[in-house]
Amino acid sequence: MMRRVLAPSGGWRAWAAALLLLLSPAVPAGAMTDDLLGRLGCGVLPSASMPWQLTPRDDGPLRILVIGSSSTSGTGAGEAAAAYPTRTMAHLSAKMAVELVAHGVGGERATGALARLGPLLRETRPHLLVWQVGTNDARGRVPLAELAMTLRTGIAQARAAAAAVVLVDPQYYPSVASDRHYRATVAEIAAVARQEGTGLVQRFARMERAEALGPAAMTRMLARDRFHMSALGHECLARDLSARILAAQGTVADG
Repeated sequence: MMRRVLAPSGGWRAWAAALLLLLSPAVPAGAMTDDLLGRLGCGVLPSASMPWQLTPRDDGPLRILVIGSSSTSGTGAGEAAAAYPTRTMAHLSAKMAVELVAHGVGGERATGALARLGPLLRETRPHLLVWQVGTNDARGRVPLAELAMTLRTGIAQARAAAAAVVLVDPQYYPSVASDRHYRATVAEIAAVARQEGTGLVQRFARMERAEALGPAAMTRMLARDRFHMSALGHECLARDLSARILAAQGTVADG
């Protein structure tokens, strides 16, 4: 499928951010990456994060099924090795035996993922389902009650297949800053996670913090289309997700 790449949106602020990057003093790429991810707190669980436990299994490596849309398919990362599922696998493998399978479909809403979920659960028999969800539903103005019902149905299917669930909420990008429905969608996903007792990775809040650090930070977290996550954004999400999983198993994440 062909993907159209757009010029940065957001008017003069986006172009000012790009100019700022060009004029900034040269710093080694690795140092810049570590500095921004550190300032954002990527991989550090929020102090008020909801409690969630992942019951240890004794039937081999932790098997993880990741479903979602374009982020899960790796869009914006540049290469498969930099996509958040692959980077999550790398972080977890340093601490435990793990197998991870990712199935992302660009542009997909929650109902589409739900339609695929049953066969994927039977095929992979995961211990854990990671469901990256909500961005396309929010952009498509899907009613909150409809989204909540879809999520609850999927969570029930996963649990019937003996899989725990962690939800990954929508990404933040500048043009949704004042979008009430988008923010309400993020809040609804959090409410479902709390009520159903699933794990939750708050991608929206983490990426919104990047904008609070300044336009240059936001620019670096997003791909050129100013919508999808960049490789740096994928790395931040991978650190948050792996930290959430390790904490749920009582394993300490790398600092």
